[in-house]
Amino acid sequence: MVVLACAAVGALFPAAHTAARVTAMAVVTGVFGARARNLVATLVTAVMAAAFATGFLVNTTGELTFGGPDAARLVVFLAAGLLGAAYGRLRDLGRLRRRTRRLMRTRTHPRRAPVLARRLHLTAGTAPFAPPEAAQPGRGPTSRCPGNGDYS
Repeated sequence: MVVLACAAVGALFPAAHTAARVTAMAVVTGVFGARARNLVATLVTAVMAAAFATGFLVNTTGELTFGGPDAARLVVFLAAGLLGAAYGRLRDLGRLRRRTRRLMRTRTHPRRAPVLARRLHLTAGTAPFAPPEAAQPGRGPTSRCPGNGDYS
């Protein structure tokens, strides 16, 4: 993804607009962090994006340098990736809270009660909540099974 983004940014922005090129790559790194939500993957991608931006977008000949501006660019890419990953995690927490709240509303609402709640205590031949001894012999889905004594 970083290689494709670097190629696209290099094609869209002229070589004189270094700040715009770096900004576009930082945005791509942040979006990747928000989608991936994995800290290690985001940090590795940020370092790769900084290396590609330094080598191909800033130094157009493909040579890597590591001076003051290059270290600042690396910090910018790391910050963009971490902010994106934090945003993705916070978005996931919000979704989890909404889903949990919706499930709790469903369990307390009388018309939205789970379907299995009625079927847990209803067995063949018994009244709801009645002990199994109250079942009448010969009634229910197993009354025609061989061995029940009913061969009619």
